[in-house]
Amino acid sequence: MTSPHPRTAFRPCIDLHSGQVKQIVGGSLNDKDESQLKTNFVSSYYASLYRKHNLTGAHVIKLGPGNDDAAKECLRTWPDGLQVGGGITLDNAQFWIDAGAAKVIVTSYLFPGAKFSLERLQAISEAVGKDRLVVDVSCRKRGTEWIVAMDKWQTMTDMKVNKESLDILTQYCSEFLVHAADVEGLCKGIDEDLVKALGEWTTIPTTYAGGANALGDLELVDRLSSGKVDLTYGSALDVFGGKTVKFDDCVAWNHAHAQNTNPFHPDNMTRSATLSRVLVQSNVLHILIAHALSTEKEEIMGMLMGDWITEGTTEIARVDGVSLLTRSEKRKDRVEIGPEQLTMAAIEAEEITKATGKTTRVIGWSSTHYDLRTQLSQQLMDSRFIGMIVSCFNKDSELSNKIQVTCFQSRPDDSTSCQHIKLPFSVLNENPLDSLTLPKLLEIPERIFDEQRQSFYKSIPVSATSATTNPSSTAAAKESAKGKSGRLFSFSPTRAFSFSSSSSKDQEGDTVMSPVDDHSSDEQATNRSKGGRGSMDDIPADELNTKMINHRAMSLPDRMTLIRNSGVYVQSLSSLVDNLVGPTLQMLVDREQYNQSMLEALQAQKQALVRQLKSPRFVSGGKDLVDISDE
Repeated sequence: MTSPHPRTAFRPCIDLHSGQVKQIVGGSLNDKDESQLKTNFVSSYYASLYRKHNLTGAHVIKLGPGNDDAAKECLRTWPDGLQVGGGITLDNAQFWIDAGAAKVIVTSYLFPGAKFSLERLQAISEAVGKDRLVVDVSCRKRGTEWIVAMDKWQTMTDMKVNKESLDILTQYCSEFLVHAADVEGLCKGIDEDLVKALGEWTTIPTTYAGGANALGDLELVDRLSSGKVDLTYGSALDVFGGKTVKFDDCVAWNHAHAQNTNPFHPDNMTRSATLSRVLVQSNVLHILIAHALSTEKEEIMGMLMGDWITEGTTEIARVDGVSLLTRSEKRKDRVEIGPEQLTMAAIEAEEITKATGKTTRVIGWSSTHYDLRTQLSQQLMDSRFIGMIVSCFNKDSELSNKIQVTCFQSRPDDSTSCQHIKLPFSVLNENPLDSLTLPKLLEIPERIFDEQRQSFYKSIPVSATSATTNPSSTAAAKESAKGKSGRLFSFSPTRAFSFSSSSSKDQEGDTVMSPVDDHSSDEQATNRSKGGRGSMDDIPADELNTKMINHRAMSLPDRMTLIRNSGVYVQSLSSLVDNLVGPTLQMLVDREQYNQSMLEALQAQKQALVRQLKSPRFVSGGKDLVDISDE
């Protein structure tokens, strides 16, 4: 069975000049000739219109200075739905992404002195990501060839538009924008030869602009490019004051010709078929960022809990909670968890459902690095399953740290690779620091403590530990150690201490750490099992809490290894206190101060109400009033 024929789609635009939406009425963009531009509505009107009809991939072009505010207004109206071009450089590209642009469009920056710079292309692609970069190869025809034109199409560069050059650019960008400058704004028909050539040369989404003056041009571009090139209308469109093409007819074309059958269309390359966006509670984001910041050189992982909400023909993923997982293996580029951890996350979601009465389930996972194949495997069970990446230790080209949060899904690109699908997300502030937030924040150091303790005990050579912990063997070990204090590393057998949140307190409230007896060891093992720390179950509770280290039987290298591991262990715990426990306690103090200020404000309001009730205006009708003033 053959695949459906891809169809050309209508792609809208917003051209900004001096802060207003204007359309080109000639094939030039000379700043000195204002007669060549036609003023229309404010930018946010068009952004709202395109969002209403879900016309993704629309491009906002800043034609000269003084357009930043208008462009930002567009992005605020439809965040993650519009592309921004005009004056984009390595220095400001990420700024526009952070401002809400789905992609940035770059041209002149790639041609210093009108000569193409591959180094600049590589740099900006690395800075914002290939999937966030569009290269504008707008051109003029010279003889039988098309030459890329820059600086408002007035300066010819050294790059020809052909298959070879487009193949090079394709390695670093995800889309092309091509203005046929010779016919742009003239409304005298498209450059058919260029459209046909683009259909033969391009392998990524491509949008053509220039000369379109009739609805039939969509059909023409579709036929010439075999559906691989999309079309933009300018001054001919009625919403820009034109008379030959109706905007509603273009929208109807998109609906009638099923964009989702076109594998080259941006909606299929960068959008999810089932989810329109993700909503994340602010307290959940706070926990995820704290979790990601807990370790610099190791990947972390958690399970996102919430539900899916129907919105029209698509759904929204709403994240209301997170289940933190104990890692069985942790490295810079990957993390592993036991299957029992996933089961515990599902059980936790069920418990939240029973406690709150609101359906809660595992709807995604969070980490610090992309894993497209793992994401795709999860989507096989539920196509709505999402991934969230909290990247906090990455560095840009200027070596300045930043925290970047991304929601995504995955789709198969071919038999050997997967493609990233970015999902727009918004942060909700409905329940900041609710009753579940602080316990989760305090759970982070507990999880890391468990992981460090597990790693420490696993590092002790098996030959150096006693097989049992019965009293007779312990006594024998102690007896054999007597009189050996003069020898190197001749210590008495060491008994590990057990740390837990339920440790006893002294009179000043400090935690008292002491060896754990057999009875309390069994009790702690039971509590740990109830708490869901499944990754610790592979170490017997009696061995974990009362492990005896026979130093006498150790070789010197093993002793040195043990000492080093002990130092690393203590250093990790110190870092944990500095990076997590301290900030968490400070947050609690800040919250207490905030609550105190709120109480004072409420007390002041109460006194004001009391004075108001006692005023002469209320005297006549105040016989039945209750005196609520302080005694």
